[in-house]
Amino acid sequence: MTIRQEYEEMKTELRAWNRRHNWDGTQFCYHIERMSKKAQAMYRRLLENDRRGIEVDRRIGVLTDEKYSRLMKVWEDCKSSIDSMTIL
Repeated sequence: MTIRQEYEEMKTELRAWNRRHNWDGTQFCYHIERMSKKAQAMYRRLLENDRRGIEVDRRIGVLTDEKYSRLMKVWEDCKSSIDSMTIL
């Protein structure tokens, strides 16, 4: 599985977990199996690309406030998962 595929899977899982908890603000952390600085850097690039896309969509009015807050909740969960990734 590539890093991009694993990143998309992580976002899907985090979205499902948040939906099950009715977006109540619970902090979720997805365990990432990659163990190199290069992989962590790639995850961070994908994360920042997502943030830029979300911000652009908000600026042009595509996202409602509720949709924006849900996307940012998943983004923050992804960020904490990447930050807690173990580098061997």
